[in-house]
Amino acid sequence: MTTNVVVVQQPMAVNNNSLMVTGINGHREWTTGLCECDDKRKCLVGCCCVLCSLCSLARRTGECPLMAYYVLGGLTLLRSRIRTIGGIKGTVSNDNMIMKWCCPCGVLQMERELENMGIP
Repeated sequence: MTTNVVVVQQPMAVNNNSLMVTGINGHREWTTGLCECDDKRKCLVGCCCVLCSLCSLARRTGECPLMAYYVLGGLTLLRSRIRTIGGIKGTVSNDNMIMKWCCPCGVLQMERELENMGIP
């Protein structure tokens, strides 16, 4: 006995774009500028103890607290991770330049961003 199968609907191709949370370029800007430090105490601590701030940032994003120092390009990776988590526009090359030339300001901006995103 033979059974005929009638295909009513063709199989659809898998659309991998449906797995993306945001566009490739992000969907928003940073909530504060690079040099918009209003809290003078945090600014002083951030500038004088960048290591402490970086360890805190890494821990808050789910990374090893010393990642920024033991991973080659760790500062840039940490900034890119925060941008990715928040859907923030930018590029890795821009992240690298900020962390190379304006590290304390970049660290303070990342701290403010995590606070504004509600990440303790």
